[in-house]
This record gives sequence, C-alpha cells and structure tokens, in this order.
Amino acid sequence: KIQNLSKDLNTSSWGTTKADDGAEKFERQGFEFLLQKDVEGAITAFNNAEQKTNGYHMVYDIWNYLRKNKAGLSDATNNAAWKNAYTDILKNFSWKMPLDIKDKMIELSKN
Repeated sequence: KIQNLSKDLNTSSWGTTKADDGAEKFERQGFEFLLQKDVEGAITAFNNAEQKTNGYHMVYDIWNYLRKNKAGLSDATNNAAWKNAYTDILKNFSWKMPLDIKDKMIELSKN
C-alpha cells in the first residue's frame, strides 16, 4: 500500500514556488501599515503573513505585540506610543526586516 500511495503523489510542482511568496507580500504590507501608523491594517497584514507561512520571519511576534498594544496605537496622533512601538519592534523583532523599512522605522523612533 505504501508503494501505491507514493505513485499517486504528484511532486512535479514541488519546489517551483517558494512557500513564503505570499507571506513576504503580507509582511511588507504590515510594515507599510506600521509606518503609516495604521495598527489595524498592520495586525491584519501580519496575521495574513503568518497564515500563509507559519513562522515566517518575526510576523507572529509583531502581530502579537501589536494586538497587546492596540489600544495605545489605535490613535495615530499618539506619538509617544508609536515611538515606543517602533523602538520595541526594532529592538525585539527586526530579524529579517527589510533594510529600507528598518531605516524608516529608526527615523520614526527618533522623532
């Protein structure tokens, strides 16, 4: 029976697309929402990235952080909360963060 099962598996398309193709797009969107101080959009995008590829970069950790800090970040004019969030994300969740995003976030964390 094991031999019959292996014959039924179609592996011709394996490896032709990266498993994280969608996750990368959603991660990027999440960072863009963060830079625009849109916590709702960021939460959704990072969740979508995690759903596409479980464990992709730091998307789960960022999503979780944003959910826990959503109340303070819901007000885009709350500069202190956003500055703190950018600093925390840079310090704790910047592994594999795109360099252009990292540079912008560093700048925003100082302003």
